[in-house]
Amino acid sequence: MNLPEEVSEQAYETAVSKAKRVKNIAKKKLLQGLRKHWEDKPLHGQFLKRATAPNVSQQLTHQWLNSLGLKAETEGLLIAAQDQSLPTKNYQMHISKTIKNDRCRMCKIKADTMDHIISGCSMIAATEYLERHNKIASYLHWKIGISAGIQVVEKWYTHVPESIMETTKYPSCGTLASTLIGQ
Repeated sequence: MNLPEEVSEQAYETAVSKAKRVKNIAKKKLLQGLRKHWEDKPLHGQFLKRATAPNVSQQLTHQWLNSLGLKAETEGLLIAAQDQSLPTKNYQMHISKTIKNDRCRMCKIKADTMDHIISGCSMIAATEYLERHNKIASYLHWKIGISAGIQVVEKWYTHVPESIMETTKYPSCGTLASTLIGQ
């Protein structure tokens, strides 16, 4: 029995669309299983648990992966650090089981985790954290200077902020305070 050409094309399109739908469902279930397996890992699931917290923006959390143009090695290192899987003393004690003491090498008080090294060690706070803070502040000062039309050096990391920068577009804090006080 020969079917009209329209009917056979319609049946074919329906079969193709069903196959695509089944494929997408299978792919989604596979990805959900892989994600669940990752989340259930005691160490490696930490970043995912923190990144999916209610107060964390999903879009902004991963935006840097698309916008910085990082090499694959650098991106991998940053993700490994976020996932707490770099070989810190805490990792060596709890995952590798190669050492018995996971205390920080500097302060010797808290566990030597990536979070502690990056922002929690009291011994590093007075030097490295302050230096990192000052570099970020210098970059912001440089960007504000550019947007205000103030002549600044070409590279932000060679920029040395002046204590007061003033333009007609953006008066300095001192000028603004004088205007508000009426002097």
